[in-house]
Amino acid sequence: MKTLLQPVGLDAAETVELPAQLGLKEAGELRQQLLSLRGRMVDLDASKVERFGGVAFQVLLSARATWRQDGQRFRLVETSDAMGRALAMLGAPSFNTSDAFTGAIR
Repeated sequence: MKTLLQPVGLDAAETVELPAQLGLKEAGELRQQLLSLRGRMVDLDASKVERFGGVAFQVLLSARATWRQDGQRFRLVETSDAMGRALAMLGAPSFNTSDAFTGAIR
């Protein structure tokens, strides 16, 4: 199985790099990999994302809600232009501060 998230730092938070393609195919793997990080602070580096689909967006929203419920940090620390445009089109240009979307990963 191809790894979607690559650790890039060893500080208190897990910094992970999202892949260039985050479509339907990758969303299930992304969910599983995020669940493996549950209980830890997570910083997502989306600087290499070229394609970001709605299902992957739902996975990130759910993970964000789950981390908030757990009292842990979950945020985007870098975004590509493509990721920024996709977030804006999906109604969440300020992913780290927006509370417009809720839900929990199960």
